[in-house]
Amino acid sequence: MNVQTERNPGTDVQARTQCPSCGGKGKHVSPVTVRALLKSEYRDSVPAEMLGSCEAEAGKCSAPKEKSPWRFCDSPECDIVYFNINEPTTFSKSQVSVEVGVKEKTGERPLCYCFGHSVASIKNELRTKGRSDALEDIRRKMKDPGCRCEV
Repeated sequence: MNVQTERNPGTDVQARTQCPSCGGKGKHVSPVTVRALLKSEYRDSVPAEMLGSCEAEAGKCSAPKEKSPWRFCDSPECDIVYFNINEPTTFSKSQVSVEVGVKEKTGERPLCYCFGHSVASIKNELRTKGRSDALEDIRRKMKDPGCRCEV
């Protein structure tokens, strides 16, 4: 397993919430999201007990019992996607199963993983219809009981 573990474990909360690679402030992210977007060989690095639970029939998920130690680095120049503020664990772009839109400069650049909207698909809509219905499509589909956008 190629999980990076080189990081100075500081006691200062502000230092711990900064990306260990670029120093940018990390944004809170659910361990459910981190685990769902990692390639299968890295998923066990996010303990299942942190995930909360989902009821398959009701389509409702409960939050994890503890506040998530995971952060997302949104710097386009940084290779780190997720990092843990409590331990020296990071995941890079090569370790996630999808392209991370804010980290990509060209190509499809996904904007919505769940419903397949990308910069390219929206540009195509604008070219062919003169408008994009992506936002309305996302809002409508998020109302479906089976929607799992939180994952």
